[in-house]
Amino acid sequence: MKTLVRFNIKNAKYATKSSTGTYGTPTSIGYSDSIALESDFAEKIIYGDGRKILTLPNDKGKTGTLGLLAIDDDYEIAMKRRMKTANGTAEIKQTASVEHALYFEFDFMDEDGTQKTGKTIVYGVTSGRPSETFNQTTDDINNNTVSYPLTIKGTPLMDSTGNKAYTDANGNTVYAWQETSIPSDPGYSTFGTTITAPKISSAI
Repeated sequence: MKTLVRFNIKNAKYATKSSTGTYGTPTSIGYSDSIALESDFAEKIIYGDGRKILTLPNDKGKTGTLGLLAIDDDYEIAMKRRMKTANGTAEIKQTASVEHALYFEFDFMDEDGTQKTGKTIVYGVTSGRPSETFNQTTDDINNNTVSYPLTIKGTPLMDSTGNKAYTDANGNTVYAWQETSIPSDPGYSTFGTTITAPKISSAI
């Protein structure tokens, strides 16, 4: 069944990655406003004898922007950009990027005309320091939003056992930038409750 339209973003969470390569429990990142994901992809054309003979793909992952209604202190602390102080919370110099997974949900409608919820996990994410602006209240309350720049390097796709990285018939390690589950997929009900690397179907 074809999806006709996708819209909305909700229930965004993050899970940091440990030194052993496992992800922690997904934690709410606050109220989300938007997310934009763009491929970091280019092609190099090889010429020979005055004509195109080969196209080399260069797929480096994704970049993006996550919009939230407000900065979430717990997320900033987990990203090592803030820390608790005796009198509150301080913004501190960031000396490392913290890899994590980003989970969010979206609404969609397919050909049966029923609104449904899809779930997406984005892997190998690092985020930059957000910008924040405050505007005075005039006739209306001018609420602010914050934008996080995202860099997404992905994660190796695992084999059907989940114990080792999957390689294709040509010996290439396959990387996944994100994984999406919809209600008709197996495992949908628990998708995103824990974060593990995606694995291929046993049917492949």
